[in-house]
Amino acid sequence: GRNGELTVDRSDLRTGVTTADGTTTGSITVENSDIEGTTLEIDEISIDDDAFSVDSSGLSEDDTLDGGEGDDLAVTFDPDDESEDGEQTTELQLNASSGDETFSETISVSGVVSAPEPTIFDNSVDFGTIDAGESTAETVTVSNDGGETYTGEDVATTDEDHVTAEL
Repeated sequence: GRNGELTVDRSDLRTGVTTADGTTTGSITVENSDIEGTTLEIDEISIDDDAFSVDSSGLSEDDTLDGGEGDDLAVTFDPDDESEDGEQTTELQLNASSGDETFSETISVSGVVSAPEPTIFDNSVDFGTIDAGESTAETVTVSNDGGETYTGEDVATTDEDHVTAEL
């Protein structure tokens, strides 16, 4: 009989961008590109980096693809909470067999850690002279040059008896 044929739609799998305490998932399509009536056994899917894992919602070890059939192979990137900003890379090894033929693909896998980078402008505010019983307000500007959304959580003042600060 005729054997199946392993085809992968691309040789790199990008999971996406996440913060150090988040996750993101990407996928590639794996196919038995041979004719109907053939089968392709997925023998091994391995990744040697703890920050990346095969997502069980897609193709997994011991799955069988019939001729002309494909499935998504999903990988989740879950970086360590202390990860530095930037790209992390590893390789995924995919081994399959059909009859007496074996197939092997090495897929480059990457994920990016990005964090907010807030910058405070005018972090010293001069209220000038304020008469008794009067009040005034000033604005402090915060920008975010990072790759993720920044959410202000707290604001403080050094003179809590006379000055209030709020987000």
